[in-house]
Parts: sequence; C-alpha cells; structure tokens
Amino acid sequence: MRHKAFWKKYVKFAIMICILSPICFTWHLAIAPARFDPYVGEGIIGYESLVPFTTTVSTGVTTQTTITTSDSTTIPTSPPTDPLPTTTVVTTVVTTAALSETTENPTTYSSSISPTSTTTKPSRCEPKCTFQVAYIESANLKKFPKSCTTVCADPLSIQHDTDLTEKQLTNALKNMKHLIGSLLVTRTKFSSGKFLANLESVDCDNIGQFKWSLNENLTEVGLTNLKSVACQVEITSNPKLAKLNLPNMMPTPSQTAEHPRTSVEINSNSAELCITEQEISNFLSNKNNDIGTMPQFYCSAVNSNGTIKSCAFENSTLATLDTGCVKLKGNVLISEKDEEHTYKLESVKDILGSLTIDGTNLTDIDFLDSLENVVALKENQSAILIQYNPNLSNVTFPNLKRAIAKSAQVIIFQNNSQELLMDPSVCWNIRNVLNTSNAWIPTIDGQDCVIFLLSIVKLKAQSDPGATVSSIYPPSTISPIYPEATVSSLYPVTVSPIYPEATVSPIYPPTISPIYPETTVSPLYPDTVSPIYPPTISPLYPVTVSPIYPETTVSPLYPPTVSPIFPYTVESTVSPIYPPTLSPIYPADTTVSPIYPAFEGTTVSPIYPPVDTTVIPTTTVPETTTPNDPFWDFRCTPACTLEFDSLTLSSMKYFPVLCETVCTRTTLRIGIECDMTEKQMNDTLKNMKHLVGGLLVSRSKFKSARFLANLESIDCGNLWDFKVNLNDRMTEIGMPNLKNVSCRVFILNNNNMTRLNLPKLIPIHSPLAPNYTLEVEVSYNLHPEFCISLQEMSNFMTYDYIRFSLLTGSFCPQSHTSSEAKTCDLVNYTWSEMSTDCVNVHGDVIIHEENEDHADKLASVVNIFGSLIIIRTNLTSIDFLDNLEHIISLTDEQPALIVEQNEMLANVSFPKLERVTSRAYVPVRFDNNSLELIKSPSFCYDIRNGITKSDTWIVKFDDKVCEDVEKAAAASVVKDKSSRTTGGRQILMILAAVGFIFGF
Repeated sequence: MRHKAFWKKYVKFAIMICILSPICFTWHLAIAPARFDPYVGEGIIGYESLVPFTTTVSTGVTTQTTITTSDSTTIPTSPPTDPLPTTTVVTTVVTTAALSETTENPTTYSSSISPTSTTTKPSRCEPKCTFQVAYIESANLKKFPKSCTTVCADPLSIQHDTDLTEKQLTNALKNMKHLIGSLLVTRTKFSSGKFLANLESVDCDNIGQFKWSLNENLTEVGLTNLKSVACQVEITSNPKLAKLNLPNMMPTPSQTAEHPRTSVEINSNSAELCITEQEISNFLSNKNNDIGTMPQFYCSAVNSNGTIKSCAFENSTLATLDTGCVKLKGNVLISEKDEEHTYKLESVKDILGSLTIDGTNLTDIDFLDSLENVVALKENQSAILIQYNPNLSNVTFPNLKRAIAKSAQVIIFQNNSQELLMDPSVCWNIRNVLNTSNAWIPTIDGQDCVIFLLSIVKLKAQSDPGATVSSIYPPSTISPIYPEATVSSLYPVTVSPIYPEATVSPIYPPTISPIYPETTVSPLYPDTVSPIYPPTISPLYPVTVSPIYPETTVSPLYPPTVSPIFPYTVESTVSPIYPPTLSPIYPADTTVSPIYPAFEGTTVSPIYPPVDTTVIPTTTVPETTTPNDPFWDFRCTPACTLEFDSLTLSSMKYFPVLCETVCTRTTLRIGIECDMTEKQMNDTLKNMKHLVGGLLVSRSKFKSARFLANLESIDCGNLWDFKVNLNDRMTEIGMPNLKNVSCRVFILNNNNMTRLNLPKLIPIHSPLAPNYTLEVEVSYNLHPEFCISLQEMSNFMTYDYIRFSLLTGSFCPQSHTSSEAKTCDLVNYTWSEMSTDCVNVHGDVIIHEENEDHADKLASVVNIFGSLIIIRTNLTSIDFLDNLEHIISLTDEQPALIVEQNEMLANVSFPKLERVTSRAYVPVRFDNNSLELIKSPSFCYDIRNGITKSDTWIVKFDDKVCEDVEKAAAASVVKDKSSRTTGGRQILMILAAVGFIFGF
C-alpha cells in the first residue's frame, strides 16, 4: 500500500519530467536555423546557437584542442584563424545513406569547420569586411560591408526571413565580387539570383556549401559572372527552375584546403530543367570535382565557342557527321552500317549523351583513343554499352576520365568475342583509368572485374586438354613434364629428366644413390664421383683436392697450401682471394689479379690458371692511346680496354679478343652500324667473360645475343645501362651464363621477343661504386606471347635495392625447377589440389566465400606471381599470409592486391610484405570492407611503409590515401567523443532534476 500511495503522490511529477526534460534540453535547437552537411560517408547537422549558455563548437574563436585516436596518436586541431562570424554552431552527427550512385567519389564533406585542421591559415578577411550575422535582413542590412569587394561570411544566408526586395539586395551586394564562406539561398521569394550578378568567386575551403534550395519562385540562378566556386554545389528542390544560367561557373577546388575535392549535385528541380553544353563542360573541367545527379536534358542550343568544334548528333548518323568534332551532343550509336565512318570519331573528346557499339564486325575501337568524357543524363541509361560484336578483341579507352550515368551499370560489355571474355585486363584497364572504387564499373556479361577474373580462371581449368592432368598430383596417364610417360607425380616412369636413356629415376638414373652413389653413373657428374663428396675425383676440383679445404696440388677455385676460409700466413704461395703481396683493392707489384688475370704471365690465379707469356694478348690499340693513360678501374689494363664505342668490321681488329675482362670507357654498342656476321661476332667475343662498362644492343639485325653466351658479368658501376631495345628481329636475348649485372637493366621495344633466356641474371651492386638504385624495366612493344620465367623474376627480386620501373608480358608456363623452394601452379588448377607447403604460387590467388576454408594453405607462401584478390569472404583476419613477401602481377592494369567487400575483415596486416608490383597506377586497393579498416589508418600505413618510402598513392582504402584515411578516422573520433560528452551531460542533468523533485 505504501508503494501505491507513493506513486499516487508523485506520478504527476514523473509525467512532467518525461514531457519537460526533452524540451528543456532541445528547445534552443528547435528555434535555431539548421543545415545538413555530408561528411566522409556520414553527415553533420549544424544548428546556429542563439543562446549563450549552450554547449557549442565555435567557428569564431581560436582554441587549441587535441584528438587522441584509438592507437594513442595525438593530433592537434586548430579552428581557422580568419575573423569569421562569432556565431557558434552545435553539431550533431548522423549516419546517412551513400550519396548518389552516379557520384564517382562520394566521400566528400561539407561544414563550416574542419575537425581535423592541423594548420593555421593566414587570414584573408579584414574585420571591416566580415559579416557576422546568421542571415541578411532589413534589421541588419546596415552591418553588411557594402563597399568591400571581398566579403567574409560563413554562411552568407538569404532565406525566407530575408525581408528585402530584389532592388535592396542588388544595391547591398553590387560591389561584392568575392565571397569567402558558404552561400545559402533557401526558401526565398526571388525568381533569380541576379542580385548577385557581380559575384565572381565563392571560396568555402572546399567544405562549405554553394546551395540554392526550396525556392518556389526561382526560374534561374542567373550568376553570369560567377567563375570559381571552391564549395560543395547543391541546387535542389526548386520546382520552377528551368535553366541554370551559370555559363562561366567552374567548381575549382582550393589547393590549400584540408579536403581536396568538391562536388556538384543538381536534383529534384523542374522537370523542364536542362543544362547547357558549356555548363556541363565546366563541371567536368576539374578532375577533383565529383559529378552527382544532373538534370535529365541538355539544352537545345549548340555551343558557339569558336575554339573547339561542337556537333549535334540527335537524329543523325556517322555517315552525315562532320569530321573534326571535339564535342558530340546526343546518343552516339555505332552499328554495322557505320563501321566505315568510325574515323570521324578520332577527334572526339566529349560525348554528351550515351555511346553504344552494337552488332558490328569491329576488331578494335582505337578510333575512340581521344575520348575523355561520356555523360548520359537519361534515367536508367548506361554511359557506354558495347554488345554483340563477335570480332571485338581489343577494347581500350586510354584517355577516358569520366563515365557518368543515372544507372547502376555505367559501362556494360555483353555478348562480345571469346577473346574479350578471356582477357581480364579489359575490365581492369577501364576501372583503373577512371580511378573508381565502384566495383560495378564496368561489368562484363553481368560480372564485375574480380568475379570476371575468377570465371576466366575456372574456364581455363575446365578447358585443359589433359583431362586427368594435375601439375601437382596427376592421377593417371599424363606427366606434366614428359607427356609421353604413363604415371608420375613429378617425373614420368621410363624417362629420366636428366638422362632420358636411363630406365627409371625421377632425378638420378638406375643404380644410383641420390646422395651417396656407389656405382658407375652420377646424374650430375660422371665416372665414380659422388655429387656431394667425391672419393678420388672432384667434379669441380681436380684430383686429390677436397672441395671444401684443399690440401694439395691444384684447385681452380682455391690455390695450393692455402685454406679458402682461413688463409695461411703471407708466406703461403697464393691467397685464395688475392695473390701474394697484392692489395685487396689496388694491386701493387704482384703479377696476377685474382679475378681478372694480368697481361704479364706468372704462376697461379685462383680463378684463372697461369698464363703463358707466349700467348699473352698483345692487341694493338688505336694510335690515340698511350701506354701511360690513366684507367678508372684497377681491373682494366691498356691492352684490354676499348678506345671505341661501336663494334663494326673496321673496329673489330682492335678488339682484345684474348682478354677475358674487357673494359670500355662508357658503353659497348652493338647496333644498326654493326656490319659483322653472327659468326664474326662469336669469334670476336667468345673469350670475353667480364665487361667493365655499359652494354647497348640496339637496332641490330641479330635474332639473339648468343654471341655473348660466355659473358658472365657486366659492371656499369651501378650507374650505366645494360640495354636491349629496338631489335625488330630478336626473339630472345639468350645469355645463359650472365650472372652479375651492376647496371640498370632495360629490355624495351623488341617486337618479336618472346622470352629473355637470362636464367642466371641478378642485378647486384658493384662493390667499387656508389650504391645507386638498380632499375629493371621490361616493357613496350614486345611480342604478345612474351613471357618471363619465374626463375628470372625471382632473380630480379633478390635485393631490395632493385626497383621495377615497368614489367609487361606474362609469366612463362611453369616447368620443373631444381630450386628447393616449392612452386605451386594455380593458373589451371584449383585450391583443392594445392599443397600445404608451397613457397611460390604461380597464378592469381583469389580467395572468396567458396574457397576461404582452404586459405590456410597459403601459410608458407612467400611469393605470389600473379594477383592476390580477397573478395566477399567472411574472414576476420588474414594471418595466414604472415609469410608473404612479394606480389608480382604482370596483368595489364590489374592491381596486384585487391581486398573488396569483406564485411567482417578487421585485421589486414602483412608483417613481411616488401614488394608489390603491378602495372596499375594504384597497385593496392581496399574497397567496401568493414568499418574497422577505414577507422584504423595504421593498417593503411603499415602496408604502405612496408613496400615504399615515397609513393604515397600506391595504397588506397576506399579511394583514400593513408593521410585521408587518418583524417577521416580522427574526425570520427572527435564526433563520437562530442556525442558521448553531450549525451552524458544531459543524463546527469536529468538525474539531478529527478533527485531534486523527489528530494533524494
């Protein structure tokens, strides 16, 4: 009963609290003007504070605050120091839906303050030219700085409470040419904005708004002198708006602003609203301006600008189209009957309408190489549609910058040639050239780029001619290396891969122990030799010599009476590295160079045997050389140094044919002037094992460089080039013994080259020169079937100072290798067949929902020769990739690392990743994954810092570089903290009120 009496007594107070508390804490917001600003995928509702005691975020004070992120990073934030209005703003963060689907980069924000501002900007506003009121009206009109040409007001608001006539506004604003701050024209009575006719620029620091909304009488904006707008442009919900009349307005993002992009949104206006050709061209002019929803029509008038030719395509065909058009207005249709006229499109840069290629016999579309923009305005109309072209095998848009449409599918390919269906580079090339994170740009037969790539892999596996073939575990009838054999997982029965005349052995022929042979044949060394420990004859070292510590007579690598690891005293006959009394770097009075024998013959060289003085090279050099010439390298003797650059019949007689080490002053050139036969080249160069200087083989007539087959090293001093280019007949380089190359390596423009055949080449720093970065470039106009072997690519990756400028072609089909590292093939075979101890993987690694249970098989993988794609999985982390060091993709324009649409993925660390190589401008892309990834910039920075020290653009999360990810994350922390603080204060105040009423 006591409880009942209690509630009876106090229930009215409880009801009053429930009703009055929300009013007490929100009444100041209810009476305040408000605005909504999109910001990094969320939104800010801003309320103008009209009472002094409410909690606010001020835009007119200069305070210093600190943001502490989740990883304890402290970020100072400072509001702008411009004397902007002292009116304060309360912000409430709300989650909003994504912006229009047609917006290429929807992650823009708009607000009068930047929550992550880290620098103090110089003031552009004079106090006398600052307008510090909420909106303009007759009561405060006298405060407006009428004489100023540059006015600061954030915002300058003209709204339903503005009780001024158009004449009064025109008179007040006639001198204002530049506005710093947002411009808001909302719910007004005016039919145009001509009262701002003299306005030339509006600078909102990219984050404020240029907004015209909910104006019932507005028929045009009408700012004919307005040119530059560094704001988020929004022209919406004006029911009578029939034209913009903004002929000169160009969204021009400020280069000094924190946020780099602006946007334009024109939506929900009169159904008759059209946009002129000039206006849309202005909107497209800046790559940092995002185009959102546009009107549904282009205005009928054709641009009269005489500098570029604009042509109308409505109700027209290619046959009647003029040549030389730069802009086309209308929907362009190319059908079979138009094929002979496609050359007329070679000059076209902009199509203001759609582009359709339907039912043609075209094989390529190179006539569209100049195309930059396609903007289709009609509802549900794709920008580009290419369908039913059975011979179309080459589709590229090398200069395409924007494809805009009011459709979920902006670019569509469907029912074209089989070649197009088997080429993933078509899809990736378009996606990368547009630099879009939209996974559905483009689609090929209804599939996005990743799913399209996956379907190609499956098709290739299904079309393998060996029905029962597995390169790892073949079940029967086929050997992956020797198809004539019957059954073998790696090597066929009845065939030895090294000695095919033997009966059965995968590595060693019959009756041989693989480690300690006991009988007559060794697979590597003949005649009673153990491949590891020879009993009486060493295959590498002569009789009675231990291959590790020689003790007696002669060793070609280690001299007599000297230990190769711990040399004896100076009384020893020969040093294993340097001969007696020889300086390790600069020889003095000694007679033999340990690496390059001298021209005076004496006793022993640890690498080269003694030279008889009777056969010492006595090459005659040109008369310009004197015996006392200084030489830049101690390895270079006068007799073995070239005094000419180009090798020809006339210079051949001066070549030091007996020298194993040949030096050139700069570069040895073998080019178009070389009139020697291949046999003459072989005879001249056969003894040259080491070249000190550069090597250039350019515009030669040779099919290979096998005349240099004995060359083992090239030392360019880390600075010059080993370059093979513009050799139209060359099919391979073919230098199987070339090992160490201390040069930049360039293999370019050899249009018949199908392989390198450089199985041992490793770019390596010369110990006698400064350590420059060694570049490797293999690109441009090589044969379509050109490939690089996995061994060659592995050699190129040996040292971290080797940088890949550009690599083209593909990886050669995997064959047996003697490498200890196991290589698994994913080009034609599935994950279920993959081993669990693979170190190298050949082929694209695509992890998706169907195979994610097998992802642990990648735990041992170090190198992926292809792309790594993780899409639409339920994975929460990728710790199975902790050993991954290199991802090398040669596929045209396809990123090397793609992580997309993994809603649960919260950890994407690659602790050992060192190199990611791709022909795509952005080789690492993370798009549309969990919120944890975009809120934790450390993931982005860790990946980027592991693979580069300078290239900030190569890793992007949701189309943001790491710095922008950090700013967005910091802004989110500030807003969350502000929301929690405000909510906590309100709860405490309510509890205090309840306690006061009930007398607690």
